[in-house]
Amino acid sequence: MIKKEAKARIKINKLLEEAGWSFFDEGNKKANIILEDRVEMKKVDIDGLGDDFEKTSNGFIDYLLLDSNGKPLIVVEAKKSSINPLEAQNQAENYAKGKKVNYIILSNGDIHYFWNIKENEIKTISSFPNCETIIDFKQNEETFKDRRKKLISYQYDEYMIAESQNSNFPNQNKDQYCNENNLLKLRDYQIDAINSLMKSVKKKKTKFLFEMATGTGKTLVAASIIKLFLKSGFTDRILFLVDRIDLEDQAISDFKEYFQGDGNIQIGKYKENRNDWRNKNILVTTIQSIVKEDRYKKYFSELDFGLIITDEAHRSISGSTNRELFKYFRGYKLGLTATPKSFLKNIDQIQLKQNKPLELEERRERDTYAIFGCENGEPTFVYNLKRGVDDGILNKPILIDDRTIITTELLSKEGLTFTTVDEDGKEIKETLFMKHFERKFFSEKTNNEICKDFLKNAKKDPITGEIGKTIIFCVSQEHALKIKNILNTLAKEELGYPANNKFAERITSNEMDGNLNSKKFSHKHNNLNGSYKTSEGIEYKTSKTRVCTTVSMMSTGYNCKDLLNVVFLRPIYSPSEFIQIKGRGTRLFDFVSKTEDGEVLQKISKDNFYIFDYFGVCEYFEKKYNFDKPEKLNLPSRMIVRNNERNSYPEITSNEADKIISRFKKEIGSEGFIVDQKGFSGIASRNKEPEKIIKLYEEDKIEEAEKTAEGFFERIGFSKDRFRKIFNIKRVPTIKDIYTVLKKGKPQTDKEYFDEKFNEFDVEVSFKPELEDDVRDFFEAYCFDPKFRKNVDSGNLTKIDSMKLLGVIHKIKNYEQQIKDYILEKNLYLE
Repeated sequence: MIKKEAKARIKINKLLEEAGWSFFDEGNKKANIILEDRVEMKKVDIDGLGDDFEKTSNGFIDYLLLDSNGKPLIVVEAKKSSINPLEAQNQAENYAKGKKVNYIILSNGDIHYFWNIKENEIKTISSFPNCETIIDFKQNEETFKDRRKKLISYQYDEYMIAESQNSNFPNQNKDQYCNENNLLKLRDYQIDAINSLMKSVKKKKTKFLFEMATGTGKTLVAASIIKLFLKSGFTDRILFLVDRIDLEDQAISDFKEYFQGDGNIQIGKYKENRNDWRNKNILVTTIQSIVKEDRYKKYFSELDFGLIITDEAHRSISGSTNRELFKYFRGYKLGLTATPKSFLKNIDQIQLKQNKPLELEERRERDTYAIFGCENGEPTFVYNLKRGVDDGILNKPILIDDRTIITTELLSKEGLTFTTVDEDGKEIKETLFMKHFERKFFSEKTNNEICKDFLKNAKKDPITGEIGKTIIFCVSQEHALKIKNILNTLAKEELGYPANNKFAERITSNEMDGNLNSKKFSHKHNNLNGSYKTSEGIEYKTSKTRVCTTVSMMSTGYNCKDLLNVVFLRPIYSPSEFIQIKGRGTRLFDFVSKTEDGEVLQKISKDNFYIFDYFGVCEYFEKKYNFDKPEKLNLPSRMIVRNNERNSYPEITSNEADKIISRFKKEIGSEGFIVDQKGFSGIASRNKEPEKIIKLYEEDKIEEAEKTAEGFFERIGFSKDRFRKIFNIKRVPTIKDIYTVLKKGKPQTDKEYFDEKFNEFDVEVSFKPELEDDVRDFFEAYCFDPKFRKNVDSGNLTKIDSMKLLGVIHKIKNYEQQIKDYILEKNLYLE
């Protein structure tokens, strides 16, 4: 029987031979494997090293692989099958450095690692690379510096996509040309995103993560970066990964729009270009297509793409197989997401490493930040919902929380207690909660009541007056079908739609045309089951189908700008899923009707959208969800089910009448929900500096605390102006404000701040008691009203509109300079 050590040696020899390496000259082909210099081998020795192949009388055996010129190219360090190959790192590295080799294979015959010493990158491999692959690696690294310099020096601006949309783009009057030809000009924050990536490239980083709210143009930013990489000459091929077919089609459509005037940029879908994909500069594919049967390893080399972009990164690389694909390619890597998954947040990694090392490794493997080189939990670039709303880029929602008699009980702490009968006729009592709805507990009257309520209160299309386009997120495929049928019945009975109408349509994976129908429902096509017919001579396109019922298919990445209603008709327990679903409605849109000649008759901008919450989803995240707990890690179950035995519970159907008994309606401000509040506080929670700022401030080291805060703001791309907007304060934030936010979550209000500062002033400066109110009014206006301050300083009192303030100025004339000097010295004014 062959011992493990001999088996390991035989396996390694075979792997080398399969990759085209040879120990001995064969015809015109020269040997390109030699053993460590101290060991002289003949063919008989290779075949008969015996059981302990690892040692000979002359020392350890390493394989040294040579290029076509006989120069050392790669070291193979072989260990016994009982030894982890990684234990040989130091030994192999010393030998490789002595031979001036940058590549090492560590193997015990069963497990193999490829190690790029120069990049300090180790990854598992299933087969050995051939000579050509390693030479390609070497050539790629030799040209990398030059290509990287070209990338860094490439000039770009806000018109870079507009230039690719129109081949006749002018050198002058660019803004006017963009407006007249409906071309895309990058917004300031989109340029900031590109700048942040280039800043990271300069720091020699190769992985990047963009955390951008839904509707802020992630694909447009990706297209800009793609152009930058292609036009600079860094690479001629880029891979764009998605995880759903509809997102694949959407990306292809977007890229064709962005590069329609640039004939040098070829775009292709992998499924349609499997034989000539090398002719495409941008190759778009679902991860599933390229992972299947290990196609990415069979048909692509690791160097085929200079840039790999992963859309919806929190989800698309969640599986281990998908992560292996991501690791396989060696190009720059960019992840795009609105909701990164943080599996290391609120985790004591030291303790977990001691007690559960496998769980820690699994968390690191799944953590979106770690995967994209942002181990400190700080993305390369952040543009959150609040900034989008503040900047006028996104719409705010209006929340409508409606509850029926039954849903109120299901949502209560006590639940809904039902008496039913089991299979043996025995009476049993069961307590049900919202999670049981449409899974174990069924109430058609509740579904019917909810649908009626929605039709009565839905936001309407501003042009037609019909129910605005809507997506309803249901519990299951069957539930989505039920809601579709109820809505179509009600549309006939209450809205006057014809029989067999398709007012509502189910779009799920069970529907053969699900992906096609989702595309037809989008604002670009607007022809799901036909388009709306307006009066003769008026053109306005929108889908005849007004409502789509789904489960999760349209929850992420789906682009339907004219969506006016988002309906939660199922429980949601994941913050990222909550953010993704409600994000469907945030995009801006103009509803436009025209004459047949193209003259605009009406143009109505989307001002908000409605969130209908029938399942207490928003309340759950506002009041119950613990944001401080670590992300739940679902590991593969090791539970064994014997004899297919499961606890069986009878399904419960209610025939009780139901009706809406409570309604709560609220316009959500730019701060969004608690789950959205990822601004300064969210960024701060992922960094170490805030703890230092708190400590310094509490030790009364104010100057040092201020310097630390300034450095922290600069590093994360934050500003005091952004601080003011997030916390809705007019004043210039002080180190005390920053400290208070880090300690308590919010600063003083302007009124609290002003009262405190005026009281301090009152103590230091003496004035007549009867003038206190006037001094206070002047103090406040001079602090917080830049226009007033400017007119006072310049003496242009005639421009002051307030008669009251003019009177105040006259009364406090003797104290005016003291007040102004005090405000200036204490830096209290609003700039």
